[in-house]
Formats: sequence, structure tokens, C-alpha cells
Amino acid sequence: RKMQNLTARYNYIYNSNVLLTEYNEGLLQTYSDNYEKILPVYLDPEPQVTLTLTPAVANKTLDDVIFKGQAIINEKSFSNYIDDAYMLLGKANYLKGNYFIASEYFDYTAKTYKDNLKTFIMAMNWKARSQMELNNMVYANKILDTMLLAQDELKKDLPEPLATTAQMRIYQKRNKEAILLLETAIRTADEKQLRIRWQYILAQLQEKENDLQNAFINYTKVENSNAPFEMYFHANLQRIKVRALISGYKINEDKALLALLKDDKNFDYTDQIYYQVGELFAKEENFIKAEENYQKSAQKSTRNQNQKALSYLKIADLNFNEFKNYIKAKAYYDSTVMILPKNFTDYDNIVKKAQNLQYLSDRYTLISKEDTLQAIAKLPESERAAKIKDYLRPKVEVATASNTNVQSLNNASFPTQNVNVSASSGTGNTFYFNNNAAISNGFADFKKRWGNRQLEDNWRQSVRSSAQENNQILAGGNVANGLGASNDIDAPAALDQTSVEKQFADALPVNPTMVAASNQKIIDAYFEIASFYQQELNDKAEANKVYLELLRR
Repeated sequence: RKMQNLTARYNYIYNSNVLLTEYNEGLLQTYSDNYEKILPVYLDPEPQVTLTLTPAVANKTLDDVIFKGQAIINEKSFSNYIDDAYMLLGKANYLKGNYFIASEYFDYTAKTYKDNLKTFIMAMNWKARSQMELNNMVYANKILDTMLLAQDELKKDLPEPLATTAQMRIYQKRNKEAILLLETAIRTADEKQLRIRWQYILAQLQEKENDLQNAFINYTKVENSNAPFEMYFHANLQRIKVRALISGYKINEDKALLALLKDDKNFDYTDQIYYQVGELFAKEENFIKAEENYQKSAQKSTRNQNQKALSYLKIADLNFNEFKNYIKAKAYYDSTVMILPKNFTDYDNIVKKAQNLQYLSDRYTLISKEDTLQAIAKLPESERAAKIKDYLRPKVEVATASNTNVQSLNNASFPTQNVNVSASSGTGNTFYFNNNAAISNGFADFKKRWGNRQLEDNWRQSVRSSAQENNQILAGGNVANGLGASNDIDAPAALDQTSVEKQFADALPVNPTMVAASNQKIIDAYFEIASFYQQELNDKAEANKVYLELLRR
């Protein structure tokens, strides 16, 4: 027995723990955190929303740990380390993503060694973590309740069970309880990097609960610790922001946050710096400056697509809630949906907003198109062909189409919902094909179907990243029936230039009957827009503007 204890402890347990430590250190170097959300307590993937059975990740380090754990059970059965062996098997399977198997190992350990309180508590802790990864939150919460009762009997605070319980409270949005649990876990934790991580999460929770003074203290502690550079940077960023909120002074871009841009090490975080400046201006209700900085953030987001999506979302929300520019909001919601991961907290609501605003966009586009057709129809017949040819001639800008959507969104002259066109001025940007809103919608529709694809050979191949699923736009009303037909002239790719010009010329309202039909489309569109503002968006002021515009015309 003594020999088995000796060899089990030093040949297997010790070496397995060294391997697990090395694995976790490697994970720390490669794990990608999203600092726009509350960080997870451990370096774990997000819980599975839908259960998918996938093969375990092959990993030699973890396979070696499993081999050593099985060797103890099979060859050192008289040793005192069988419980440790089962814990090793559970941990290795957990890290490989085998959460069902891991949970069974931890369950067996907890039941078999329940008289050993520390072993029982740690087994229940890992079992709860496994169930949380499987998204069995109710069951995991019951496991944690049992574990905490046992910890009370132990009369000693173990940091990891407290941190796991804090993670559950974060999922449950019980942040104040999570704060208390993390404070205790930090005091008792031996592992330095975990302690730093928990300190950052504690600061995030305190900021969210508007406990700015303590949040500032904890961000400062993280900044002064041996944190990984990315965490150090975000702690510094948040500390500056929180200090500004505490003191109540208005942020000076050049002296405070933007001073971080002078440090070359922060070059990759330029987008996040501008985003935080925008957040401060938004809190001060200086929405124009907020939007400017969100736009700068989006322009600088060349690597971090999540940050770009969040910046787009903020701009969309500002235009929807504050500026009442629903067409611009729609374009930004579209861009957000195309980039944002589907597991984002409010993803479904964002998609719904974009779908609803498509209703407005379609009708404003139709009005612009009909106005253009009428304007060209009023020209002398001898001038129409040249004007149509000129309008339909491919523009140089088409060569840079991949950038058009973002450029038009960030342009200060982005069209608002007032897209009425004077019949006497049928030239310029009011023409449908020169309409930034229409172009933006076209690129949005393309990306919904095909995704963010580079202009290259064989771009249609299905092996490439799949496109965003097509969102079904809100249908209904008199205008909806005419949208498809009126869009026929917008698909020149399938036709030669002469055919497109002929189609366009045939659509011109050149007689009273066609003019009346065109006018009726415009009237129906305005009525449906006003009704949508009033009934769906509850924006009576904007509805009145639409009615007045219709009366003016």
C-alpha cells in the first residue's frame, strides 16, 4: 500500500497536475475574451444553447492525464488517491468538452467520497460547472446549493466553489450576490491569474451596479497587477471612464482616453478607445459627439468584428431612439446583424428591428424611384435616351463596392427619411441608382444572402463561409404588391446594357394613365409610412411630418 501511495502520488498525481497547469497556462495565452460583456469566471466556452454532440477535441496533454488517471484506478487500487484519479478523469474530459462524461465522473466521486468534505465539495463544484456548460442551469443551481451547505460544514471558504456560484449568479442577473461571492473568493484564492481575473470581473459587476468608487479601486488593482496585456489595457480604459463618471467632468478626448493612442502598444485597441469615448458622450446625452466617436470606432475596427458590430449597434440605436432617422437606423441594424454572432444577448430583437424598418426602407425607395421615373418622363423625348444611358452607365465607384456600404453609412450626408424628389429636378442623387439608401440596401441584401465575400474568382462556392440567412421582410399593404415588379429594373447583372435601358424607358410614366398609377403608388407609400410611424413605432410627430409632406406634394 505504501509503495502504491508513493508511486500514485509522485508518478501520476503530481505529473498529471503539472500537465493540467501547463494546459491552463496555454489556454490563458490563446483564450479570447469579449470585454464588452461580463467576463466568464473561468476560461470556459459559453454554455450550449442547443445541445450538439461533437467529437472530443484531440489533445495529447489531456489524453496523458486521462491515461494516468486510469492507471491509478487500474494499477494502484490500494492507494489513497483513487478519488484524486477520478477527479483527474473528470477535469480532463471537461477540458476536452466531454461535459456529459465529466459530469458522471464528478457525480461518482461526490457519491463515493461524500465523507471527505473537501473532495465532495470540489466534485460538486466541477459537476455544477459541467451542467452549466450543458445549459442545465436549474439542475446546476441545485448542485451548488448542496455544495454550499457542505462548505458551511467545512467551516473554510474554498475559492473555486465560491467563484462557480458567482458565475451562476451572474447568469441569473443577481449581480449583488455575485459581488459578495467574488470578494470572498479573491481573498482566499492562491492562483494569481485567477485572482486577477476575478478582480476584473468584480470591477465590471460593481460598475454595472453603479458602485463606481469600488469599481475604480478594483480596475486600478488590476492595472497595477501582473495581468495579461489585453486585460491591463481594458482595466486602464475602464478606470479612465469610471473616473470621469465619478468626478462628473466632461471627457476631453485629446487629454484623457485619446492619450492612450499615443502608446504604440495600444494601436490594435484604437477602435475600443473611440467606442469608450462615445459611451461617455452618450451618458452625457451629447448624442452627436457620441455618434461621431462610434463611427470612428467602426472605421478603425479592422480586426475586431465584434467591436465593429457593437459600434454599428450603438449608431443604429442612436438613430432609432434619439435622432428618429429610421432609414439610417435600418442600414446600421442590417450591418450589425451581418457581423454580430447569433448568440449575442439581444440578437433576436435587433433582427426584428431591422425587419420592421425594412418596411419603411422599401417604401421610401419606391417613392424615390417613382419620382425619378416621372422626372425623366417630363424631359423632351429626344433627351430621355441620353439621360437614361447616362444614369445607367456603370460608375467608377462600383469598383470599390466592397467599401460602399460602410462609407455611405459613415458619410455625414447619409440620406434621411425625407427623400422626396422635386419633379423638376430629376437629376443628381435623387435618381434611384444614385440613391445611397438604395445602394446600401442592395449591399445589405447581397450580404444577407452571400455574407462578407471578397471580390475574387469562384466567390459563389458553397465551401466558403455561409451567408447570413435571408430575413423575411415585413410584408403587407398596397405598396408591397408593387415592390417586386418595380424592382425588375434594378437587376442589370442578368441583362445587357441595351435591355436594361429599354426596360427603364418602358417604365417611364409618359401618359396620364401611367402618371396617375405612379402617383397612386407614391400616395399609398406615404400613407403606409405614416401609418407605420404612428401604429408600430408610436411616433406621431414623424407621422404628421409624412402627412404634411404628402399634402405639400
